[in-house]
Amino acid sequence: MVKGDTLIKKVKQDRELWELFTKKEEYNPIILDKYGRLSYYLGSQRNVFEPEVSSFLIKNGLSPEYPEGKKFAVCLIHDITHDIDFVCPEMSKTAARTIKTLKKGQFVRASILPFSRINKTWSPLWNFRQIMELEENYGEKSTFYFRTLEYAGFSYDSTFRHHYCAGFRNGMDHPFSPYNLNTGKEIDILEIPLSVIDTTLFNQMHLDFNQAWKLTEKLIDTVEFRGVLMVLWYNIYQGNYPEGNYPEGDYLEFYKKRFQCCAEKDGWTAS
Repeated sequence: MVKGDTLIKKVKQDRELWELFTKKEEYNPIILDKYGRLSYYLGSQRNVFEPEVSSFLIKNGLSPEYPEGKKFAVCLIHDITHDIDFVCPEMSKTAARTIKTLKKGQFVRASILPFSRINKTWSPLWNFRQIMELEENYGEKSTFYFRTLEYAGFSYDSTFRHHYCAGFRNGMDHPFSPYNLNTGKEIDILEIPLSVIDTTLFNQMHLDFNQAWKLTEKLIDTVEFRGVLMVLWYNIYQGNYPEGNYPEGDYLEFYKKRFQCCAEKDGWTAS
């Protein structure tokens, strides 16, 4: 974790890195997107795939250690944003999903979707066991966040990221305490920066399966030397869910490739 006056003072010595670390340009932006955020493409940061601040800190004494002597860490989380459908899926949504599935030529899946209102395990959303079985094969575990529980008093946050681009929003690939330029103080929360999100790769950056994997692999290579990679994968992408603007492909296979790559590079996985 990056915290303490010594490290903060070292970053402050480099004006450019300090403004990147604190995201100074996001305090009073001229143009915001429809969600009230400064878009990555409107900001000045262009080296988003390189954790410049973390690299600087490593060179100046930061020496993180991970369990079992691993070289780097990977944190896995899943957002469950359609949790209401688990309880009572709407008939109109079920019908729409069935039609979309038929259009994709997935006839067997389409034949059971209408009955998912009766048997939840037939729903493409009900894929926890499939995900956990894959993770168990690699001795790993992840955390599932349901929308209604996500902000129930946690002492850490893992939402700090660019919406429109993967990478390192403030040049950090290590957990840190954010610094508030208005108060001149650190915020009392542990921020674990989020670097890879499926919706960003496929919906915002419009990458195909191979391009998304190449970028993910590059980010894994980048954090390989003492860094942390936070990965968020929505459950709708792991069960051939018929909604969403994303390319065709086996997303569990993509998830599996990530496990294999991190294991080969001696990474430690946490949730």
